[in-house]
Formats: sequence, structure tokens, C-alpha cells
Amino acid sequence: MRALLTKDASILIRNPHLIVDTWDFGAHWAYLRVILPPVPTPLPIGPLPGSSYLGIFSIHGPFTSAAWSPIHTAVELWHPNTSIPCIFGADWNSIPDPILDSSNARLTDPGWTYLRITRANGGPSLTSARRLDSILCSALLLPSLRYSTSVFTSSDHHAVSATFGPEACSPPPPPDGTDASNHNLTWALHPGLWQSASFVRAVRTFASRYTPTHDAGSLSPLEAWKLLSISAHDHLHRLSVHHGSSQRLLIDDLASTSASLISLDCRSASDMTNLPALLSRYRKTLSALDFALSLPYASRLAAAELRLSSWLSKTSSSPRSTPLPTIVHEDSLSTPFTADEVSSALRRANRRASSGPDGLPYRVWSELLPVAGPLLASLANALGAGASLEVTARTILLPKAGDLSNLANYRPISISDSYVRTLARMLSARLLTVASFLLPWNQAAFIPGRRTTLVSGLLQGLIDTTTATPSHPTAPAAFFVISLDQRKAYDRVRHEWIFACLQRLGVPRLLLLLLSALYSSASTRVSTADGMTTAIRFLAGVLQGDPSSCIIYNLTLQPFLDLLRAWGVGILVPGLGLLTSLAFADDVLIFIDASARGLQQWYALQSALDLYERASNAQINTAKSSFWLVGSPADANAASALAATIASYGLANQNHRAFLTHLGHPITLWPRPL
Repeated sequence: MRALLTKDASILIRNPHLIVDTWDFGAHWAYLRVILPPVPTPLPIGPLPGSSYLGIFSIHGPFTSAAWSPIHTAVELWHPNTSIPCIFGADWNSIPDPILDSSNARLTDPGWTYLRITRANGGPSLTSARRLDSILCSALLLPSLRYSTSVFTSSDHHAVSATFGPEACSPPPPPDGTDASNHNLTWALHPGLWQSASFVRAVRTFASRYTPTHDAGSLSPLEAWKLLSISAHDHLHRLSVHHGSSQRLLIDDLASTSASLISLDCRSASDMTNLPALLSRYRKTLSALDFALSLPYASRLAAAELRLSSWLSKTSSSPRSTPLPTIVHEDSLSTPFTADEVSSALRRANRRASSGPDGLPYRVWSELLPVAGPLLASLANALGAGASLEVTARTILLPKAGDLSNLANYRPISISDSYVRTLARMLSARLLTVASFLLPWNQAAFIPGRRTTLVSGLLQGLIDTTTATPSHPTAPAAFFVISLDQRKAYDRVRHEWIFACLQRLGVPRLLLLLLSALYSSASTRVSTADGMTTAIRFLAGVLQGDPSSCIIYNLTLQPFLDLLRAWGVGILVPGLGLLTSLAFADDVLIFIDASARGLQQWYALQSALDLYERASNAQINTAKSSFWLVGSPADANAASALAATIASYGLANQNHRAFLTHLGHPITLWPRPL
């Protein structure tokens, strides 16, 4: 391989039959001229009639008009003869004339990047080029163009390729695991459109006039919902084309008006005559900024707003742990879902959350509530009676620290359609009404009235009273705290275990079947550089973005904590009784005595973990788990032996630290100075 590499633009030559004739480069550009093979070869590129040369330009578009002049000069210098074919591969960035860019594609065409306004200090406002990356070629090459592709990347750019060759040259098969037929199905409703009063009026008009073309009485709830969903998708897609084109023109006009204002000469009488009209035009087009800025720059991060903890409210919790009771709220949990519950679920939803594969955010169903509310409630009841639903999601991979060639260093984020998440939110709302009866007080996650301070405050209080001098009358004896970290806790839990736990608790059939419909045929397609993969089934784990996933996970973890309590694992706290654990979802602290009895508790913990892991598919990450001693043990030898035993399992001893952080709160381990 040969290459011309610069800091801004580069060209790679992989074909050994191409001979480099001349080359040059400058700021933002690079150029090669190669001699083509004199005779046909089995390689993708062959001789061109009338020419034995091919020019290749690589351009990284600058942001100012002045910086384009050297590129123009280079093109005139190295490509004066248009009879020699030439290829231009470029990242155009912001083209000085926005009309040139706007002609490349429409706002709703596949492959668009988001719109944005970039303002440099002391410079004009620049509109992004939207279609940032493209390949231009001479007319002589067009008969030899066989196929072209573009693939998505994690940035706002696309990787573009074009293949030239003889007619027998066929396009390559799509990469393994990708579905070429769905490569470009990435449309999503632009959030900025909701700031257009005319767009909102058009959506509400659609809701008021929506009448199915079929006899509504002959449609099942699922068919009726699908009909509304498809109709809304198609209608809003057309609306977005109409309103989006006006938005695009306003943004382009803003850029050109800004440039005109900057170029005005205050000493010129004619320029001052034009100033009022330009200012009026600028104020008018400035409204486009609201649309451009409404879409977050890093829109992929909106996917992180999935597992919400917004259910917390100011209610008190029982100070004592109680056995897990059987549900006594059968009637309230089993009543049919209503449109009011749909409305409540949509009100609690995050309007800025990303849309799923259908491209429709929560706001659509809020605006269509008069129609969507009854249909979605009917769909929930049908699913609760045993109907099935095909749930699809889209998944993006967010890089974490470490070697990014290792798939383990990526965090998958899956997003289902907003109406599916609304169904899950309705289910979650019902479960949360009885959550405080289902889960003891020492599970503090995602239950009204409970929060991280319950865990951290009690933990710090236990440490302070146990290490106090002189001894505190309510202090427990010295103990060990075991901090357990689960490996991908939410993603590993076995579906059979989920439903076994819920059935054991007496969750009514309506909710079980609704949850089963959401889980039984759920699949996702991963967004990669080669497009979307084929569908991948969810065989384990609670569904990401599912508002019910948090409470459901807590219910699947509780049998493990209950087993520990039943086997006598824990410490005796005066006034509180046996304290086995403190938990915030999968962040679990286990308490065992710092004595000979503690060794028995440790082995009981190992046995319980073994049962729990085999039943639920959970897995403890010992490398991230730890322990520490609190207080002065009466039997120092037994405590030392227990500490050595725990450490032999791979858990890190934290007693060398004065402080640690748990659930975002600082915890003091050593006695505080008097």
C-alpha cells in the first residue's frame, strides 16, 4: 500500500497496478495523479478510453471562504485538462454557498446528519453542510461507476465509497449480520418541529379527523393500534417534509444574511441604505435558531435517559424489615387499563427521550391522546388477556474505557418504540402502588419514599455507633460489610426466573400476561458502521428503557436476600433486630458477624449465592466486590481468619482506606477525631 498522508487530507493507494505519476498537497487538500493499467486487469479499475491518467483529490473543507481559494488554485493547477478523468473525495464541512449543499438531498432523505448552527468567536454563523461527505467524479467516469454506498459512523459523518469497473463487476454482499434492505431505515421525527405552532396544529387536526378506513368493529386491539401507528408515522413523515423544508430554508437564509451583514461597510452610503432591510431579514430568520438548537448535539446520549428514578416522592417507610407478604391488592391490580392511565403514563414520560425504531417520540401520542389513549388502553388489556406483540428495539454501542477493539468495552443501549415504553410505564405504575408491601424497607431503589440516603445514612450510623468511644449503648458488635457487585445485573436475569418470582408473589394474570407480551418476542437491531444488523432476540435481562425494569429487577433479587435472612445471615442491631442487608437495586451490602459465627454466615452466603446464580443467571464480579471490618472484634483471631477467608475469594479489603464512596455518598470508615 502507498499513501499520501497529511494532517488534514490523505489518499491511500491499495492497487499495486496503479503507478503514481505526480503528487502535491496543501492546507485542507491532497492530490495524486496515477497512471492507469494499459490493459484490462481482474482488478476493479481498468483503462479509460482516451486517457491513461486518473486524478484524485482529497479535500477537508475549511470553514471560511478565504480558505477555499488555495483549494481552487490547486484544482486549476493540477486539473486544467478536463479530458483527464478525476475523482474528488471530500468532507465538505460548511460549503460557502448553502444552495450547493441543499441541492444534494432533501431534509428527510436517508443519511442526513442533524442540523446545527456553529458560531466561532469573531466569525459568522455557519450552517452545517448536512450531507457532509461525498464523492464527485468526472463525466468520463460515470459509465464505469458500478455502485456506491455510505455507512453510518458514531460521528456526524458517513463513510462514502464508489466503485468503478467493467460491467461484470458486481456489488459485494452486505457484511455479515447486517440487513441491506433496512440499511437506511433511520428516520425519526425532528424534535424541533414541535416548536412550530403550525406543525402542532396539523398534528392535532390529524387526531381530530382520524377515522380508520376499515370497520373498526372488525379490528382486534392490536390491529387497531397498528393502523393508527402506521397512519401517524406516514402522516407525520409527510408533515416533516413540508415543515422541515421551510425550516431548512430559514437556516440557510440566516447564514447568508449573517454573511451579508458582516460584509457591510459602514462608510458606504449604499450599504447603509441596505442595512434596515438586512436587519429585518436577519430578525425574521433568527427564529430558525430555535429549531436548529432544539436537537441536542450529542443526540445519542439521550438514550442514556432510560432507567428513570423519578418515582421518588416524600412518603415514609417502615423502620423494620418484614417478611415478603402475599399481594392483597388483587382487585386494584386486575382492573382493566383505562385511557386515564395512558394519559398519566405519557405525562410522566421524558419528552426528550429518544424515539425507537418507528421514529415517533412520546409527544406524538400525547398530541394524539383522544385517539391513541383508548386504543393503547385497549391494546394493554388485549395483551393482558393473552394477545401477542412483536416488540422491536434499536441498540447503539457506547464506548467505555479500555481497548475499543474488545466488544466488552462497549455499553449497549437499547431503545424500544415509545408506545411500548408507555405500556411498560402503565404496568410499572400499578406495581409501584404495592411496591412498599412487596419489598422490605432495606431495598431502597425506585420505590416512593426511599432513596440512596436511606442506605448511606444507616451505613454511616452503624459505623459511627460501632466505633464510638466509649461504647454506644445501641451499637452492634463488630461486623464485616460485604459489598457485592453483580456483572451486568439487569442484562443477565433469566426470563423464567422473572416470571417465577412474580407468580410466587401473586402478581395477577393481567399484569403477568402484559409483561409476557413485552418480553416473549422482543428483539433488537444493532446500529453499526455497516448499518443495522439483523434482528437479535432478547433471551435474558430486563428490557432497557422499560420503566418497569427497575421494580421487576428488585423483585427478582429479593428471594436471594430473603434466603440469607432465613439462614440467619446478618448482625443484631439493638432496636432494629437482625439486619441482613442494605440494597439499592443491584448495589448490595451484606452484614456478617466478625466472630467465629461470622465464618458460618460467610459459607451460608456462598451457598445462597450459588443457588441464586444457578436460578437467575446472576454472576458476582469478585474483582469489583469488596469488604471491610467495622469495630473492634472480641475474638480478634476469629475475625482475622474470617478476613483472610473472604480475601481468598478475590474480594478487596478496604480497611486501609479512611473514606469510600457508596451510591454517591462519602462514607467514613475510621473513627472520627473527638
